[in-house]
Amino acid sequence: MEDVLGFLAAALVLKANTMQSLVKLRSFAMVANIAFISYGFFAGLLPVLALHSMLLPLNAVSLARMKLASNDELLTRSRPRQALRGVLMYRHQAAQ
Repeated sequence: MEDVLGFLAAALVLKANTMQSLVKLRSFAMVANIAFISYGFFAGLLPVLALHSMLLPLNAVSLARMKLASNDELLTRSRPRQALRGVLMYRHQAAQ
């Protein structure tokens, strides 16, 4: 059972590294982290368990930041006049 989890986790890491999109890469990395956490727990491999327990929240935070940044970019693209007005107002206030 442990070997199956280990090979599954390794396959997920390999798949994650073939992703073109960083969002997909982080998503697959998180699934791989969960698989490695399970593998480390059932196989009694404390270093593997500890490493992937730390990597999982790091990947989650990075993924959340990417999604927030893409939402901001979409808002800016959909409302270019408002975005330009905001930049001009900021420059005007900074100049005073």
